[in-house]
Amino acid sequence: AEILKNNITNKTFKKLKIHYAGYNDIIALDNNYTLISQYLKQLKSDAAQEDNIFISLSNKVVNEVNSIVRKNKYPQESKILVPGEKLMVAVSNYKFKLLNGDLITFKRFTGWEKFHKYTGLTFTEIEFEYLSKTYTALMIKDFLLAEKPYLSQRQVKALLVNFMIRAKYKLSSFSTTDSKFLDLFNSDPYLNALKLRYAYAVTCHKAQGG
Repeated sequence: AEILKNNITNKTFKKLKIHYAGYNDIIALDNNYTLISQYLKQLKSDAAQEDNIFISLSNKVVNEVNSIVRKNKYPQESKILVPGEKLMVAVSNYKFKLLNGDLITFKRFTGWEKFHKYTGLTFTEIEFEYLSKTYTALMIKDFLLAEKPYLSQRQVKALLVNFMIRAKYKLSSFSTTDSKFLDLFNSDPYLNALKLRYAYAVTCHKAQGG
């Protein structure tokens, strides 16, 4: 600890050296621009696009790369999702047995969408494929497009308060430990709406999967 403290004080830091000479599957690139250009070229040339993924250490770069890739793949497309796009589960969803970091394939919008005035969130119903099975679920539209991959404390609280209000109408009396309440909690479509992100680029943390 003393050595580390002195190094910080003296601003002496060792650089990480990666030896890649002799490895045909490793290419050293000079900067992010070159890396992104190479990634786009790879996506266009490979038929199995699911074998390619861009991994970054920051959410900011991930958002930028996802945006660049989508603009290149779908230059005339105004919809937020196109059938066949890969999406990453950003928050584990036990209703559908999806874990943080899992990848799903978007199939289509069902046409149902609702703006929750109380929470300020828009919920959209989608069909998606996971492990060769097709499911229908709500996703939080705002979450997909947000800069940060999580809901704010205010939004989380609003979702919970809204659920409690609706639960009172469905159950004459309940306790939070009551089985009927827990069943309602675990099956509520809004509380269990999918929190998804584009999966062309992911952070190191998310790349580890669930």
